Amino acid sequence: MLCLMGAGLVVGPTSLAGPDSGAQLEMTRDLAADAASARAARLPVMLVVTREDCAYCARLKRQVLSPMLQSGDYSDSVLMRELVIDPVMPVTDFDGRQTDSAAIAERLDATLSPTILLLDPLGRSLEPPIRGISNLEFYGYYLDAAIARALAALRAANGKGD
Repeated sequence: MLCLMGAGLVVGPTSLAGPDSGAQLEMTRDLAADAASARAARLPVMLVVTREDCAYCARLKRQVLSPMLQSGDYSDSVLMRELVIDPVMPVTDFDGRQTDSAAIAERLDATLSPTILLLDPLGRSLEPPIRGISNLEFYGYYLDAAIARALAALRAANGKGD
């Protein structure tokens, strides 16, 4: 198991929400479909790359990701999905090809967990990956800033600088 505490994110296998939070991050099985949804809404895809037994998952879910989901404040700025790489699961890649979660993570240079990727609807990086957790107190701030930059970059690239 590869878990990082020091630069990004940790998450559980089926959802990012805590057991009693009510808010759940959708686990992806079809990135092409997720990309189509993101493209239609003109949003970046936030792909949270996780492993089942990462020790920091519960803390991050409880303190950062679940509150983000519960707030509803991100529905107009990013499409959030989870990619579980351990255990390896079948997933459709951005280009519509069948592969598995570990192969996608390797291609995106996100084999260490946790990692957050901010991607355009073609699966290209809009921001550097966020790996591990350097400081939970400021994590939300840094993630918010990365989401805002990714959204601005995506819209500028599409000629929709709104």
